[in-house]
Amino acid sequence: FAFAGLWAVPFLTQVHGMTRTDASNHISMYFAGFGIGCAIIGPLSDRIRRRKPLMVGGATLHAFGWWIWISSGPLPLGLTYALCAAMGAVTASLTLSWACAKEVNPPLLSGMATSVVNVGVFLGPAILQPLVGWVMDQGWQGAMEGGARLYTSGDYRGGLILMAGFAAVGAAATLFVRETGCRNIWRDKV
Repeated sequence: FAFAGLWAVPFLTQVHGMTRTDASNHISMYFAGFGIGCAIIGPLSDRIRRRKPLMVGGATLHAFGWWIWISSGPLPLGLTYALCAAMGAVTASLTLSWACAKEVNPPLLSGMATSVVNVGVFLGPAILQPLVGWVMDQGWQGAMEGGARLYTSGDYRGGLILMAGFAAVGAAATLFVRETGCRNIWRDKV
């Protein structure tokens, strides 16, 4: 959400030469993918009675999506739409973290546990948005258009590398999530 909510439209217009409308449609596709992913990932997790594989897989694919943006030049429009939708869909795997937080804590504390996880969902973008801007400002040459800073593809690359790095750390962190089997296991803790 950190990039899609603030930096994606300028990135797609300034680096990929899209119109603002096309760039905005890409972000809509990302969030549509997220909505569809939420509708699929939760029920799928319940059906297979596992949370962790979907979390690890989703986080890993999300991190991989960042590396595609970093390592590729201009991509065909259809591919960029598909990439945005796919990244949005796999981002939905983060919603399983609320279920895991609930299932590893006593029922009396489940509300507190899920709210702590929820803070992370908002804290990440709150930290990353200005941090990406700061990284991009390090190479900014002072160009402006309509009161907005114009960044080079190299400036955006630095911001994307930061996003990819955080996504990779998040993917690694999912390896430490305890599998709950879709049931409350707080009594099973050692």
